[in-house]
Amino acid sequence: MHIRKIKIEGYKTFRKFELNLNKHLNIIVGDNETGKTTLLEAINLVMSFQLDGRSIQYELNPYIFNSDIVEGYFGAIRNGRYASPPQILIEAYLDDDQSNELGRLRGTNNSVGEDCPGLYLKAELNEDFADDFRAYTSSPGNPSIMPIEYYTVVWRSFADNSIATRNLPFRATIIDTSLIRGYLGPNKYLSRIISECLDPKQQRSLSMAYRKLKDSFIKEAGIQDINNYLEAKKGDVTDKTLTISMDMSTRSTWDTSRLLKNQVLRKIF
Repeated sequence: MHIRKIKIEGYKTFRKFELNLNKHLNIIVGDNETGKTTLLEAINLVMSFQLDGRSIQYELNPYIFNSDIVEGYFGAIRNGRYASPPQILIEAYLDDDQSNELGRLRGTNNSVGEDCPGLYLKAELNEDFADDFRAYTSSPGNPSIMPIEYYTVVWRSFADNSIATRNLPFRATIIDTSLIRGYLGPNKYLSRIISECLDPKQQRSLSMAYRKLKDSFIKEAGIQDINNYLEAKKGDVTDKTLTISMDMSTRSTWDTSRLLKNQVLRKIF
């Protein structure tokens, strides 16, 4: 079994991308920051439902959505035009070797309607929260950052069946030593305590308030002056524009902030 084609839409640097793969060996070559690691991440994600060694359900964050698509969406909505909510779609088309192992993954439930075995992963708006999502994105006072609290992740086969990792006839992994994190245990424990005390609506409200607080950081006059200086220095270190900002991914939201969690716990208990 091998992946013969990968399709990626809306994931990080890839607005729309397709790559045919060889059967035995594939070597990905390119300049820095052109998407090599992102491609490997996307393949591992659709094959294992994991990002950075954890379930994508817990690692879903605003920065994995293609920034151009997100910016276009917010611009359209706030100018009174209709636009479909940004989403991520990753499809892995597997080699059609007629084996019984892949037979239950075979179907036409993919973006081109091709009859073959395969898997797809989609991060899309949860329609149960569609009204809340549109209220957030249409408000000029909210930062133009994806409110992932209103999103869900779907992982299915081309036969339109739900996937369980233990039932797949293969395993996928990506080796990256930078993902070793010794603080996960305590953070998971405290996050579980808070999640058991706050209902889902309260958790979403807390995440939104925390994101707005962090967004105000980059609007401070001093930070804007620094970013203007860095923009003027473009080319000295890298051809890309460097900016000072704050991480708004799941690694740095309310449920992973030790200080905030301790404050919440004191209020609760």
